[in-house]
Amino acid sequence: MKENICTAAGVIGGFFAALVGGWDSALVTLIIFMAIDFTTGMIAAAMGKSKHSKTGRLSSKAGWVGLAKKFCILLMVIVAVRMDIMIGTTYIRDATCIGFCANELLSIIENTSLMGIPWVIYEPEAAHVRKIFFLAAKGTRYMDIVSDMNAFEEAEGTDRRWSHAMIKNVLKSENYIGDYESMKKVTIREKDGSVHTMRNDGIEEQIYIEDHHPAIVDRELFRVVNEMVKCGLLRSDKVKFSEDDNRLLRYAAEVYERSGSHE
Repeated sequence: MKENICTAAGVIGGFFAALVGGWDSALVTLIIFMAIDFTTGMIAAAMGKSKHSKTGRLSSKAGWVGLAKKFCILLMVIVAVRMDIMIGTTYIRDATCIGFCANELLSIIENTSLMGIPWVIYEPEAAHVRKIFFLAAKGTRYMDIVSDMNAFEEAEGTDRRWSHAMIKNVLKSENYIGDYESMKKVTIREKDGSVHTMRNDGIEEQIYIEDHHPAIVDRELFRVVNEMVKCGLLRSDKVKFSEDDNRLLRYAAEVYERSGSHE
């Protein structure tokens, strides 16, 4: 009986391994990440902080949906393996595993954040973020902030290059004032099978946690800079300024001075 069970397990395991392209580091890492994601999700739900149920608590439906998603991820790996075999390549399956590993890692970070595990602030990166906010508070235009930051990176000997979109994303992220918002973006699968990611505007339930982790920039500085962004005061094509615009720029300068910045 024992031998029969071992034989059956070996046959099933070998068949599954063949389907997913073998037990290499990419697949093992993906499976480990999926297990950790599911486990941390269960722990967060047990603490009443799950992002997958309305009450934030354990839900059998949410659990089954989560397992179904993990199963579908493995199906996608199998599809990638067959595509590699069909066109004679080896990278589609690896790219699929890496992509899903990155997605699982983000979900794990979200779960641990909901559990109250604090984020660690990496001070060299935090200094870059503060510099961007200080430049914006002084009324520096986007293109000039990009130039200043790229010059700053070159002086430090790094390969990073900033862009307008990157600067704007930094200025709009509430993470830098110590807050956390879950599920900012969602992945949608259309009826035709296409998959795309979009902003979560009420599609999935979100959780917002204030003072989740240490702040990098002052809340008032963040607020006034985002008001400047909303009014278009950092755009290069902004040439006419109303009295309200000028008032906002003066107040931003005051906030900047109070921040105690020394560049």
